[in-house]
Amino acid sequence: YDADTSRMMNVTISAIGIYSGDARNAGDWSNLQQYVCETWGLDLGATCVPPQTSITDPSDGAYLNAVSADPYTITGDASDDNGVTLVEVSINSGACQAATDTGGATPWATWEYSWTLPADGDYTIQSRATNTIAQTGTSAVITVHVDRTTAPSVSLTDPLDAAVDVPFNS
Repeated sequence: YDADTSRMMNVTISAIGIYSGDARNAGDWSNLQQYVCETWGLDLGATCVPPQTSITDPSDGAYLNAVSADPYTITGDASDDNGVTLVEVSINSGACQAATDTGGATPWATWEYSWTLPADGDYTIQSRATNTIAQTGTSAVITVHVDRTTAPSVSLTDPLDAAVDVPFNS
């Protein structure tokens, strides 16, 4: 019995990591691994370190303007000793949306998320990775500025192309 969390556990763990017993309120084996890892710092065949993820594009402070692709592809990477099973992206601390795995032979080593650019303004972006034992890790929050206003065009009409010896008026 763990008095801090009011959870009853009757767990038998053999030298080769076979689990048997009752883990009330701890759920399946993955949740039990995470619970034991977080509560007592014990490793039941999986590391207690949560997954790592970062956003590689856009960079913090980036300006996304009228010439930026829309939708814009947010990219990043993720890693974990246990393996990453999912990466999600949150805009302005909103609901997480699933990214797409582009890691090839190493699942989720790289990922991408297609973001339809919203109205002009500042936006925060954060990624969250989940590993095989349901631990999560988050990236640093980055801020981007969206300004889809089309820049004015400027053209030079005088002097004409190929003009030579044009006097400079002061």
